[in-house]
Formats: sequence, C-alpha cells, structure tokens
Amino acid sequence: MKTIEDFRGEYAFLSNFHPTKVTIDKLTYDNAEAALQAQRAGSDDQRKLFTHVLPSEAQRLGRRLTPRADWDQVKDEIMRKVLQAKFADSDLKTKLLATGDAKLICHDDEYWGVRNGKGENKLGRMLEDIRTELKGATSASPSENAESAPDVNTATDNTASEENTPEDASDDAEAQINTDAPEEGKGKKKKKHH
Repeated sequence: MKTIEDFRGEYAFLSNFHPTKVTIDKLTYDNAEAALQAQRAGSDDQRKLFTHVLPSEAQRLGRRLTPRADWDQVKDEIMRKVLQAKFADSDLKTKLLATGDAKLICHDDEYWGVRNGKGENKLGRMLEDIRTELKGATSASPSENAESAPDVNTATDNTASEENTPEDASDDAEAQINTDAPEEGKGKKKKKHH
C-alpha cells in the first residue's frame, strides 16, 4: 500500500495550510487552518478575526486564545467539519480521490499527526475517512447524494477576496486577541514548559 507522508509539493492540498476558501457557520476563511483555529474562540467576534489571516498566523493566534470550554471534547468533530467543507471543492475532492487507497500520514504533533514515530495521526485518518465518504458519494446517484449529505453549514470557494489582505487581517486579529486576552493572573493558568 502506498503511503503519503509529506503534505507538501504534489500533496500540499492535504495540508490545512493550503490556500482555499472554507466556510463554516456563515464565515468564510482563507484556509482550513484559519477555519479550525477560529473555532477555538468563544465568540463570533473573535472567530471573525480569523477570516483573512495566513495559516501560520491563524495557528499562532489560536494558541494565544483561551480556548472555548468544550474544545477538547469537540475539536475532532470540528476538524471533520472543516475538512468536509474544504473537500466539497470539486478540484480538491478530485485530488483527494486521486490518492486512491494510500495511507495518509501527517507529520505534525502527536495528536493530529505523527512525530518521531509516535502519534495518533488524527488528521491523516480523518482525510482517509473523508476520501472513503467521497468515493461512496461519487458512486451513489444524485438523489442518494442529496439525502446522505452531511448536515453542516459549510462551503468552499477558491475565488480571491478583495476585502483585506491576510497581512492586514493578521495585524487586526493580533490587536483584538491582545485586547480580549485575560489580564495577568486571571483566567486559565499557563502551563510551564520544562
């Protein structure tokens, strides 16, 4: 069985950093990473800050947020929702299906991927699951597809937005995250890194 372990180059589209419009709950983001990190936020106003940021900036801002109280319980479901929205795009769907039955391994942290030979590879496994779902959907009749479509408010659009640039949005988001951050000594305690 073929294994795809590098989500760069030919397979960059598998990465959440791949530039593609992803709509979750009526907000459109410039990439899946921004869509995912936005869902960590506790308010719609904070989620809006992620709509036009670069993926690396979204990841950084997401880590600075105090995550919503139920984040650990819902993050897998949210990742699946983001991936379903991303791969609703016909070009990305075609590319994902073209990976055949290859095992998809994300090299990231030990939760979403694999690091130093250890990890749950949740992202890779979810991509494989979505690929299987898409295979079933393409072999079903159009009426069957309409009945079995997931009940999520998602969409993708690969057209460029003319509103703010990702850099402008990152600056705005940074300022807002800093404003919304709890004051020192309040809120969650920060973990010490050893």
